[in-house]
Amino acid sequence: MVFGSARRLRFCSRAAGAVFGLIITLLLGFGGTPAAAQVTSAVSACSSAINQALASPNGTIVTCNTGSGPTNISCSTDGTTRCTFTGACTGSITVPNPGEFTNNTTKCVPFATTASALLFQSLARIAQQTSQISLQAVQTEITSIRDSVQRQLRFTSRPIGFAGEVAEDRVDSSFKAIDVTLNTLDDSLAAFAYTDPKSPIVSKAAPSPAAPTSPRISYAGWAQGFGDYENRTGTFLGTDVGRNTWTGGVMGGVDATVLHLTSATDAGVIGVLTGDTTASVHSADGSTARMNGPSVGAYGVYINGGFSTDGTFKVDFLHLAQDTAGVDTPLALNNYTGAGNVSYKNEVGPWWWEPTIGASYIRSVWDGGSKAAFGLTDGTDVRVTGGVRWGTGWDWAGMHFDGTLSTFLYDDVIISGGTVSTVIAPLAPTDAGKIFGQLIGKLEAKITQNFSAYLEGEVRGRNDVIGTAGRLGVRYTFN
Repeated sequence: MVFGSARRLRFCSRAAGAVFGLIITLLLGFGGTPAAAQVTSAVSACSSAINQALASPNGTIVTCNTGSGPTNISCSTDGTTRCTFTGACTGSITVPNPGEFTNNTTKCVPFATTASALLFQSLARIAQQTSQISLQAVQTEITSIRDSVQRQLRFTSRPIGFAGEVAEDRVDSSFKAIDVTLNTLDDSLAAFAYTDPKSPIVSKAAPSPAAPTSPRISYAGWAQGFGDYENRTGTFLGTDVGRNTWTGGVMGGVDATVLHLTSATDAGVIGVLTGDTTASVHSADGSTARMNGPSVGAYGVYINGGFSTDGTFKVDFLHLAQDTAGVDTPLALNNYTGAGNVSYKNEVGPWWWEPTIGASYIRSVWDGGSKAAFGLTDGTDVRVTGGVRWGTGWDWAGMHFDGTLSTFLYDDVIISGGTVSTVIAPLAPTDAGKIFGQLIGKLEAKITQNFSAYLEGEVRGRNDVIGTAGRLGVRYTFN
């Protein structure tokens, strides 16, 4: 027994090694107001190119580099002279008289280098990664709920007997006729059987006190703080596209659990959630971006024995922009996220292992102002995940502990849109089709019958990308 407990403790110690990410990430501060995007006019930067286009035949395209990237200028006269801008700067101007520019609607995408241009193109994808991070925070809570409910079902679905009960096939043949299951021994004989060591009657230990049973319907609330750091390195067309991203936030929710929906082995959970997330991005060339915003959503879990499935829907309302000097105009988008997983837990003595597959879908929708100002398009991210969770549980110091180690692979199989619709420079590289490995260690303690807490750490990565995360959460059941 001591040896088995020691092995399980060593396992959990190794699994908890992944929680070093918590030490790095949760001690850092996050927050602040969302930064805004610089909006400049193309007229001052392209005055000579405008004059060249005006002096050229109608429709002639003249290219100007505004510092925001290549901009094409085309002028035509049809009663009124009008010049149109496409590329890094978009819009138009009217030229009523030589050297006079009116009705100026030109706006330039806020980047002055190729690296910052690529960062701007990646803003929606960074926002999608931010939504994935907060989704993982929700999934951490869902696994805690699932493990807890499965423990309750294992207890309540087993018939309550006597501690140390002797199996029927081991009872002396003289007493085969006695109905052991119903315990129909004469009361007086049964009393001697419990107390008289010389009694020829096969005895059973006295009934042990019944363990507390869980109510069929229970309500709970939870809260979690999380932090995440990711480092990316590499070059794209000779440009250093490395960046560091710090993400942090809080999530919380309330839910109801119903045991024995259709049988003694199944249960359902339904809940609502809310939270807030902030991310700060630092590119290799010194350009930065920041995004933050609240989240709302709902989740559900169904469990039947070792089988379980869960689903989450979440909306993130994000304000995001590149941080540059100049006139500030905020950008905003909403990420609509749907995710689901299917798992099956297999028990082997005090241990268990649980294969899991899942998928998530994020639709990024820019607000009307962002689309009008920069020609931004809505985007999509589809991710598939597969792996195995491993775990064990033990009692110590009057508390129950669970240690788990999760090993997963995931791939963003579809990444589309989400960037500038009229881009002359090459589109920034994405993670589409690139497989990531993910290792998650978790230690959870049931401190009282109603209160539990957990600490979780994560390491993930692929070539040129490494990320680490930490999550700390609590849960309280009200009845």
